Amino acid sequence: MLLCIEALALAAQSFDGGMLVGAEAQKNVRSWSFSLGGEVRMNQWVTRYDRGKIEADISYSCWQKRIKISVGYDYINKHSKEDAFYHRHRVNLSLGIGEKINRFKISYRARFQTNFYDIQRESVRFNPKIYMRNRLELSYSFYGKPVKLFCSGEFFWRLYHPENKIIDEVRAIVGVDYKVRKGHTLSFFLRSDNEVQVKNPKYTVYLGVSYKFEK
Repeated sequence: MLLCIEALALAAQSFDGGMLVGAEAQKNVRSWSFSLGGEVRMNQWVTRYDRGKIEADISYSCWQKRIKISVGYDYINKHSKEDAFYHRHRVNLSLGIGEKINRFKISYRARFQTNFYDIQRESVRFNPKIYMRNRLELSYSFYGKPVKLFCSGEFFWRLYHPENKIIDEVRAIVGVDYKVRKGHTLSFFLRSDNEVQVKNPKYTVYLGVSYKFEK
């Protein structure tokens, strides 16, 4: 892992490290689930506040919980290089499907994501910006143990640019979930965000921790 990070640092035009801290509460009612959460992101080697996010989601599961349809809204507070704070809004629609095979679970999620920018404070060419995100995840749960390992890969397909609809970011995550007790889970993970097919691509590796309460 360290060798891969070093190789990225040598190859990248912009390489950074950061930290993610998040929390989420989820309420399940039959086939429905309602969640509210937040996340703080630090960059420049965990010395600078980069972004804060508050998110709310409503999900419906069917076919013995193999399929999940979700609608979500995110409020994002972004800190720019010019030390200004911008407010952004995000709406997303997701469709996921998963299947368990013994202790393994494989799942796929397609998400359409629309970002609305504050045009009174930010100078952006396209508003809103629409992406399709495709994520494939594999997890393994240990029998009789409160531990689950997981890894995922995801790419961001840019849809808002009529002449340049490309994949401009790739994300990889590897981590572990630890169930403290019923309804309480801690997650520790390493995430890599890599820009591709753009000028001056950025590569950032995050160390993350999150807490989830589920009832």
